[in-house]
Amino acid sequence: MAVYRAEAGVGAAAPAWRSAGSDFVGFSVDSFDEVPDALTALGAPPLTDHQVRPWGCRFVAQDPDGRPVEINQRDHCT
Repeated sequence: MAVYRAEAGVGAAAPAWRSAGSDFVGFSVDSFDEVPDALTALGAPPLTDHQVRPWGCRFVAQDPDGRPVEINQRDHCT
């Protein structure tokens, strides 16, 4: 998979999350509790709160080009 930086200019951002043409990647991490603050400090604001799922926990943040990125950890919060 390759994710390219959006070019500068009008309309250059990626499609909005959950809109036509939108997609997003997901990453599994070993230290879920540390990631939200680290991403916020890097300028990747959260799009969702911490969500408990049957398989673990997840949240979605926004990358600098406006793309959503899912972060999850299996067996966290279960």
